[in-house]
Amino acid sequence: MKVAVIGAGASGIFYAILRKKQFPQDEVILVDKEDRLGKKIYVTGNGRCNLFHEETAQFLDAYSNYKEAKEVFARVPLSTLKEVFSSLGLDTIKQGELYYPRTLSAKTVMDVFNFWIKKLNIQVWTKNELRQYERRENGFLLRFDNKDVEVDRLVLALGGASSSQLGSDGAWVKILKAHHYEISPFYPGLVGLKVKEDIASLQGLRYFSKVTLYKEKEKIHEEYGEVQFKNDGVSGICIMNTSSYIARLKDPSLCHIELDLLPEWDEKIAYEKLKEKENHGYPYLDGTFPSSLARLLEKKTQTKGKKTDEEKRKIIKEAKHFVLHVSDFYSFTTSQVTVGGVSLNEVNENFASKKEKGLYLLGEMLDMDALCGGYNLMWAWATAYLASKDE
Repeated sequence: MKVAVIGAGASGIFYAILRKKQFPQDEVILVDKEDRLGKKIYVTGNGRCNLFHEETAQFLDAYSNYKEAKEVFARVPLSTLKEVFSSLGLDTIKQGELYYPRTLSAKTVMDVFNFWIKKLNIQVWTKNELRQYERRENGFLLRFDNKDVEVDRLVLALGGASSSQLGSDGAWVKILKAHHYEISPFYPGLVGLKVKEDIASLQGLRYFSKVTLYKEKEKIHEEYGEVQFKNDGVSGICIMNTSSYIARLKDPSLCHIELDLLPEWDEKIAYEKLKEKENHGYPYLDGTFPSSLARLLEKKTQTKGKKTDEEKRKIIKEAKHFVLHVSDFYSFTTSQVTVGGVSLNEVNENFASKKEKGLYLLGEMLDMDALCGGYNLMWAWATAYLASKDE
């Protein structure tokens, strides 16, 4: 069988290796429009490549489609993925709930993949972009810029629209729409958020907070973490996770986030703590908040100098409920995952198309996204694993 894998990211490379190992008689061709394989893998996890996440009680909550994720990971649990990577020669290390290559380097993952690609004689075509395909009686005709190729099986692993500088730009949507696939609109996920409020004075500040997301008055998500302030918005892992929840809601204008800038104290204790500081002659806000944040709290509450008890309570209330209204996402270029994609109703349990026999859709192309922490890579590995076993 002649198999073409279009897209040499996580799911595409993993599929090609597993397929060739299981069916060595197959001719497997790995195709990518970029000049080298796995560009996104090299930078994932800040260059450390967070391979997996521990299957905690909340594991499935990280995914946008709980039911489908539950079904997939029941068939491809973490133990299976660890065994497969071990069989490829990659040693892993666990830090908290996260698994990494033992070297803590994404390059090691690609070194292992490249070894197997060469060892298994998988053909590699770089700088080749699929323009269209046609379903034929016994396979597919693939149209590239300078050639047409006939194959028996077509595997699409083209990613979403995030980090286009690394190769995934969503251009495949036009191709699949021409074949009448149902595709949910794209939104950038795991990305910073632009806000309506003027927070330019906080640019560059990193500050630990509790972040709560509301859709109008309904609480959607809550998370603790470091918030990174920008000229016109906020970022950081907790904000990036929050952004994916907003993207799943489709309309950021309905959302606001509330930062608790003193998450370790309730309002009463916070008031008493700061009042005690003042009684000892310490500055009321400075020393508790960075000076830029202290001045912004004073500005927002219209208080300065020595403060009355009422003004102190007003500042504490503002610090505990620091509201930011979301105006937009930052760009797809800076996002780590795409929210939206091909409907999961279009594929069977092994990610084969229900419309076109012999075509498979993997990884981020599908309408499934997850939070930071190795979840998205696990989805890529799992979809590739299941598809590779189809005879």
